[in-house]
Amino acid sequence: MSAARQLTPKQHTLAILGAGLSGLSTAHYFLRALDPPARKLARIVVLEKEHRVGGWCRAHRYEGGKLLKPDEQPEGKGDVLAFETGPRSIRPQGLLGWLTIEMAHDLGLTLDSSLVVVPKSAPSARNRYLYTPPTLTLLPSSLLSTLKAIFTTPLIRRILPSLLLEPFRPRSPLHDAKDPGAADESVDGFFARRFGRTLADDMLSAMIHGIYAGDSRRLSVRAVFPQLWDAEREWGSVVLAGLFGSLARRKGWKEASAWRVRADEDVREMGRIKARIGASGDEGRRLVEAMEGASVWGVKGGVEGLTEALRDRLRSEGVEFWMGDKGRVEEVEKVGDRWKIRTTAGEVDATQVVTTNPQLLPPWLAPPPLPSATVSVVNLAFPDPSSSSSSSTSTSSDAAPARLFPPGFGYLIPRTVPSSHNPHRALGCIFDSDVLPNVDASAAQGLTKVSLLMGGSYWLDDDGKAEKKAREVVKTGTEMWQL
Repeated sequence: MSAARQLTPKQHTLAILGAGLSGLSTAHYFLRALDPPARKLARIVVLEKEHRVGGWCRAHRYEGGKLLKPDEQPEGKGDVLAFETGPRSIRPQGLLGWLTIEMAHDLGLTLDSSLVVVPKSAPSARNRYLYTPPTLTLLPSSLLSTLKAIFTTPLIRRILPSLLLEPFRPRSPLHDAKDPGAADESVDGFFARRFGRTLADDMLSAMIHGIYAGDSRRLSVRAVFPQLWDAEREWGSVVLAGLFGSLARRKGWKEASAWRVRADEDVREMGRIKARIGASGDEGRRLVEAMEGASVWGVKGGVEGLTEALRDRLRSEGVEFWMGDKGRVEEVEKVGDRWKIRTTAGEVDATQVVTTNPQLLPPWLAPPPLPSATVSVVNLAFPDPSSSSSSSTSTSSDAAPARLFPPGFGYLIPRTVPSSHNPHRALGCIFDSDVLPNVDASAAQGLTKVSLLMGGSYWLDDDGKAEKKAREVVKTGTEMWQL
């Protein structure tokens, strides 16, 4: 039965708890699923305890040295600086990546006006580093660079023997357990067993720091890398699955796993999404072409611009926003076939509830609390020695201007780096000026931006360190540059 047939006047109210990207996109796709008559019969209420939308998508914007308020628009002078405290770029990969691209296109965000696309050929797409005291180690990004790294990079030479031996290592007995669905192991344990302890300690732990701000010893391999778990189960080897898995499935020699079936359907759906975007006109075709060759993309002024555009569109379509105290949920109660959502300033009588925070649900319905980590993001902007405004201070007119960091995305710090080389328990550093160079006016103002990620799994047992460590980093940076 269609959504329109299920609705009757004043009968259907959808309450969405949380106005982050998840909550706003839920409202967006719910409306898209309804035909025009059904939209008139549906009421959507978004409740948010903050006075702004976006959730983790948040940028501190400065214009002329003044911090802009959340809803304050720039005066249009073109000198806005954006410092992201959450996600700063979006990867155009996978089904979720292309759904996000389609949503941005639906909202009218265009390549000319709003979107910043970084191609796969950019240094930030190819150059990623590990901190291996006292220097940075460039990770290979292609077959050619891998062959070169065997002769030039000690870390790769140490890892290579274990990689070559992976196909000969035994399959885990966990796959033969009485209840295979319950069998699991840590990400660290899986990689150490299949690829060796050096890779698990010196490379994988850093990657998990960058993706999850987590500890690879505490995360489930089935949750984080389901495709690798399935590869070992089916082939007994991750390397062999990568070499021959696709061919075997095409020939019918191997039955596709449940994960692979879903992945193949995702690929087909991505094709349909690209076709829809391209069919919308020249701008859509340009967008698909740009995103197919992109490493990451962002929004001018910060990713928060995407959630603000969502809010504006939803308001124009009649979605109600209860913000601040009015949207602070105190209780969610099931009464018959309806839901009562009580806030500090009112009540919503809903037929359906979607929550981005399951702990707001009644105890009998809420899942067990998930462990979380505290991450501190320290944004720093320094005068760029290579800019025209700074190069005049060079002691030698013939010397090439120095850079604050090598070209690339940034570096991650392995768990094995001792505290003497990582006293602030940093997870990594993002070279913002390289990752999204045109997201704001920093380059025009002769500034280089970096973001330091701190804490995460290091602060699981002591969140009180967060603010202290962040302030220490800012103090050290400003003293070093005498700002």
